[in-house]
Amino acid sequence: MIGPGLTTSYAPPFALVRNHFVVSAAAYFSLTIALVVVAPWMQGHYFQPHLLGLTHLAALGWISMIIMGALYQLVPVVLETRLWSARLAQITFWIFLPGALGLIMHLWAYQTGPGLWGSGSLTLLAFILFVANLLATLAHVEKWNITGVHILAALAAIVLAATLGFALAYNLSKPYLPGDHLHYLRAHAHLAFLGWVLLVVMGVAYKLIPMFSLAHGYSMTAGMWAFGLVSFATIGLMTAWSFNLFAGHSNASNHLEVFYALLLAAGIAAFLGQMWQVFRHRMRKQTDVSMHHTVLSFIFLAFATTLGVAQFFLPARWPQATQDGLVLLYGWLGFIGFAGFIIVGQTYKILPFLVWFNKYSDRVGQTKVPMLKDMFDERLAKIELVLMSTGFLLAAVALPSANTTLFRFGAVVLSVSAAIFVWNVITIFRR
Repeated sequence: MIGPGLTTSYAPPFALVRNHFVVSAAAYFSLTIALVVVAPWMQGHYFQPHLLGLTHLAALGWISMIIMGALYQLVPVVLETRLWSARLAQITFWIFLPGALGLIMHLWAYQTGPGLWGSGSLTLLAFILFVANLLATLAHVEKWNITGVHILAALAAIVLAATLGFALAYNLSKPYLPGDHLHYLRAHAHLAFLGWVLLVVMGVAYKLIPMFSLAHGYSMTAGMWAFGLVSFATIGLMTAWSFNLFAGHSNASNHLEVFYALLLAAGIAAFLGQMWQVFRHRMRKQTDVSMHHTVLSFIFLAFATTLGVAQFFLPARWPQATQDGLVLLYGWLGFIGFAGFIIVGQTYKILPFLVWFNKYSDRVGQTKVPMLKDMFDERLAKIELVLMSTGFLLAAVALPSANTTLFRFGAVVLSVSAAIFVWNVITIFRR
């Protein structure tokens, strides 16, 4: 069967996964357009209404939406068990969508009243229902693997991150949390990114990339180390930041942060080393546009990790504007560079097969059906990759120097690449 491992009798209804992919693609395009508008605000401190709104558009509307859809498809197939409730998954989608949209809009306008924390409560409820559905699904798993372990840990992280996010939304309306709001915000952002996005990507990558590249005969030792180090370091950072919050900043708390940041970097290095082993053992030597996106994603992850660690060692006398610019660059490398490139790249692999299987699998041998490579225009996808890389790098260069003109130009180029990507997604569904 074409694309083994993506669709079996365990798979959920295609409409469930389709809805998540469609909304995610629309959110990505909306994000790139909004980046053109907010170019003048892409400088200074990150705690600005427009930047908060855009960050949540990326994190909820684009990244989390597609992760949830992908996990509904992959968890049953990879772990060989049916989704506990496809109906609950549909209900979750229709709770999450207005919740995330309301949260984004209220943060953008910095409306901190009941609308903000009300939207936050819907989003939290959706995540709780999503996690409950997958936990009930995982309860029936008989054959566990490294992908399943990553997903289980990521589910715990997203519930904690979403709960903290709701607490922060309510705190903006009626301050009650002790200490600095920004300390909680830093913990919320890193828990969501490291515990949710990174762990899911790592776990799914161990399954999909070897499958698509036909890689065999490699050790998974580095992957095991990566999971242990990233998980331990994430918990450690949350602990260190909590200690810093309640005990006050001290050399001890700062040393703990540096220690766990270095452990995290070691874990990410182990993950990248594992992916290098997979690439070395692949039988399909020719790389396609999806793999090019994925390789760039891993490169940007390495840069984001390096910059994240380096910020602990920046001279205190550096201008505040420079430090703020590097923080924005750090987020840009993580969200758009790492998460963005791998999402776009793997969409070119996953979505064509799911649509093809849903529409044509029962017609094979009876009538002429399109091949997987015909499901979208790969020539356009290559142009999209060049434009996405160019726009991303131009904007990345502009952030530390607060060059509004260069950032806006990069955002325009990025939005053109997003439009091409969305057109290819539409083409896949039309096929």
